[in-house]
Amino acid sequence: LSEVTNELSAWLDEKWCHLLDWDEKVLLHPSKQEEYADAFRTFDVPAASVCDLIDCTIKQTCRMTWFQEPAYTGYKKYHGIKFQGITIPNGLIGHLAGPFQAPQNDNGVYTESGIYEKMINVKTMSLQWLLYGDSAYGLSPVILSPYASVSDPTPEELPWNKAIGKMRISVEHGFGLVIMDWPFLDCFWKQKIWGIHCYELIQTLASEA
Repeated sequence: LSEVTNELSAWLDEKWCHLLDWDEKVLLHPSKQEEYADAFRTFDVPAASVCDLIDCTIKQTCRMTWFQEPAYTGYKKYHGIKFQGITIPNGLIGHLAGPFQAPQNDNGVYTESGIYEKMINVKTMSLQWLLYGDSAYGLSPVILSPYASVSDPTPEELPWNKAIGKMRISVEHGFGLVIMDWPFLDCFWKQKIWGIHCYELIQTLASEA
């Protein structure tokens, strides 16, 4: 049974998972990004040019016998692999990149995934559309993140962070919905590096079909 599952997963990955690539012709076309930004503004998001949300998730696996270091997350204290998702306002994961080595920080994954090069061309007239990510991403021409400071936020920064931070919940919900549809993904003691790569992509795609 497991051999059949793995063979089918590999076939589906090869055949259909390109649908989770950067779809600049339909789902992530600049005109669609404008619609997404309008949707966020409807909910009083204090950033007119934010159109999508970006975040990473780590899929925990069992502990392998050899070559543990590339899969070990020191801060979470377990083994796994990392994926980067871009969520659109309706809750769908519009783009899923991975796998990446688990110890990489989110900004390193963002750089390796080439999202900057893709987003820099997402413009409508003279307006550059932006992704919103947590403070790990920092600021760039295509990324907006909350105010971060070693001291307490100022009276102006605090309500802005609170208002825009509500958006980020939908990214986590997107990853969570896949787990709800496919609880097997959360059984880390059964997951191996090869399998979780295929399963995560396929089951994300199936959840959004």
